[in-house]
Amino acid sequence: MIEYSVEIIRAWGHEKVKATHRTTFEITKEDYLTERGDCIIAIRADKAPRDFSRKTLELLMDYNSYVLILISSGGLLDYVMARGGVTPRDEVRSIVRKSSFITPSTIAIRSNKGAKDLSRDLISEISRGGRVVISLLVFKIPSIPL
Repeated sequence: MIEYSVEIIRAWGHEKVKATHRTTFEITKEDYLTERGDCIIAIRADKAPRDFSRKTLELLMDYNSYVLILISSGGLLDYVMARGGVTPRDEVRSIVRKSSFITPSTIAIRSNKGAKDLSRDLISEISRGGRVVISLLVFKIPSIPL
């Protein structure tokens, strides 16, 4: 049986969204974005790791878990695959990393995409300032004995 949990983060785009960072992307509850925020893809999020369900947090902490991240805005969609094995507890920021570096804001590691790898059409749409929905499907597939 597959264990899973779903989290939906609702946020907003911003005209300064560049999404050019090579190894990370971030969603923040903060209501502003500076030119230096090249990893930030959405602001004014309604959730950060501290707001995630207990089941989601438990699965994210499991080294054998996977995370499918769907990012949508204005009818456009991109997806990212990553791994768990993190201990998220930040109150403001949710960060996905290509590396295995972990901080309290890290929600997934070993991602197949950083901000610069996301669909440029999607990023263009996000930079118009509209609604952004980030869906996290965190799951663990049981091992099958050989």
